[in-house]
Amino acid sequence: MEPFVFFTIAAMYIKMVTLAKLYQDKVCVNNLHYDVNFCKNFTPHNKEELEMKATVLADAQLYSMYQALISTLPNTIASFFVGNWIDNYDNSMKYALLITAIGGTFEALLLILNSLYFEWGPAIVLTSFIPTALSGSFVFVLMAAFSYVPKVTAPHLRPIRYAILELAFFFGAPTGQYIGGIIIRTTPIGTNSLRNYVGVFIFSLCCYSFCIIWVLVVFRDKETSEFLIDEDANESGESERRIANNQKWYMVPKNIFICENALNTIRTCNKQRPNKKKLQLWMFIMALYTIAIFVYGTGAILFPFTERVFDWDESKFSEVNSINSIIGNLIMITAVFTLAKKFKVKDLRLAVIGATAGLLQTIIRGSLLNEVAFYMSYYVGSLSSLSSIGMRSYISRLVPKDELGKIFSMIASLESTIELVSGIVLSALFRVTVLKGPGILFQILCIPLLYPLIAIIVVELYYEGYNEDNSTENDENKNIPIVSPSEGSTN
Repeated sequence: MEPFVFFTIAAMYIKMVTLAKLYQDKVCVNNLHYDVNFCKNFTPHNKEELEMKATVLADAQLYSMYQALISTLPNTIASFFVGNWIDNYDNSMKYALLITAIGGTFEALLLILNSLYFEWGPAIVLTSFIPTALSGSFVFVLMAAFSYVPKVTAPHLRPIRYAILELAFFFGAPTGQYIGGIIIRTTPIGTNSLRNYVGVFIFSLCCYSFCIIWVLVVFRDKETSEFLIDEDANESGESERRIANNQKWYMVPKNIFICENALNTIRTCNKQRPNKKKLQLWMFIMALYTIAIFVYGTGAILFPFTERVFDWDESKFSEVNSINSIIGNLIMITAVFTLAKKFKVKDLRLAVIGATAGLLQTIIRGSLLNEVAFYMSYYVGSLSSLSSIGMRSYISRLVPKDELGKIFSMIASLESTIELVSGIVLSALFRVTVLKGPGILFQILCIPLLYPLIAIIVVELYYEGYNEDNSTENDENKNIPIVSPSEGSTN
């Protein structure tokens, strides 16, 4: 699973900064008709040019919001159906991953066309995201990946396995950004192009093509599910209610959009559970949603923020962000192995550390507008991903394994709206603050970031003791199939 996640994330992030520049350049040249040299260098030399730059940044950010509108609704609807489908059909994970990779391939091809024909307006670029909107985009990957881990990993190893999966996410992002920053400053392909957007999108296309090949050749969802069913049957005398894949290949994806799938997902997330587990579940679902909005939203506005505050170009930002993100991720994975494996720190304690780190990182970025503080914020926030690792691990202990697909489906359905919510809210705030107070945006973000920290502390202090009986049912002494990190990286 991890190779697919790594290359999918790399394919997404390699084009993130390039897309921002493509919107900016097309707005600057095609919409506002500013001088081409100014649009290419984008360095203001007087107050008038500073205002021109702020106008371009604000208008280009609107297209990111429109992109979110195109992507959000189809993904949100699809995610309600996919969770139950993944839980009940063999090979469903394989189809989910394959559909995502194919959609990404078509998106990359359309972006290449929009780059080759630079005279096309920025609104035409938005049509490139229709394939990923219809194919589930990254929502399918999220549900498949986070449902896959607890089904093949013992409870006491789940924080580590989730950390490895998160590592694929967080190494894929800076790797993609770094490569994109290198490619975009090479000789442009196509007439009238200010930068080499085409080269970046070709690399994204190659990543998605690799994902398609990997799913078809390497990934074996059916064998994994059969192994787990046999183990669970020996342990409890009851097999999981998965439907054997003796149907034709085209019948499994056909069963996605059945109303019962969506209803089962909603029922599972809202049914009454002992020891206030329903309350705990929803507290953490909303906490994960808050963190996801913060992570995606700040990732989208961080580049124009550094353009405004530090006058960085896309290459400088890609280099700084990718290198510091990789170093921060190494710190994170070292901390997870040390705290969870050696010192036996529980998942909720890891989550508290992560939520605190994310809050401190945001305070620094909003309050200290200098490059030294910005660099420091990467290392202060290097442990912030522990919050999602700890909460996902706790959720996997909170509910039975055969319900995890539906639970993570609900989480993914909410997270599919992140692009829309963060796009509208942060774009509006960015337009208001970009000229006179760019740091205010991060200071405002500190307020919602308090909720995950409070939710984790409340659950740990008041509710975790209720779950001891449930966790012992899945104790490591039982014969639960365990996949080691090295094995997991190849499946």
